[in-house]
Amino acid sequence: RKLDFQNSQILALESETKSKRFSAANEIVEAKKQIDKLEEEQTKAVEVEEFEKADELNSSIEEAKEVYDQTIQQWYKAQEQCEDIAGQLASILESKNEVKLKYAEALKKLG
Repeated sequence: RKLDFQNSQILALESETKSKRFSAANEIVEAKKQIDKLEEEQTKAVEVEEFEKADELNSSIEEAKEVYDQTIQQWYKAQEQCEDIAGQLASILESKNEVKLKYAEALKKLG
């Protein structure tokens, strides 16, 4: 029962972590779109010789790139957590199988 309880807790944690990983992946896409949009605006500003606007956009682009990098790190962290959880689940399943084998051996000895 203890293993079943641990298993259910880890499954809930796995679901939450997968959700975080999925959310981070979506945020990566959105951050990249924002960078692309700002870079396009900057290129247009340079083309029409609005250099002050282009400089302002440059700082916005740098900020967007920081957000992008942070979001990638969040995704990697969530990915590592998913891998850790998968290892925990495998360990619990192995423990449950060992308990079942010991129980079966005990029944054979009694039978």
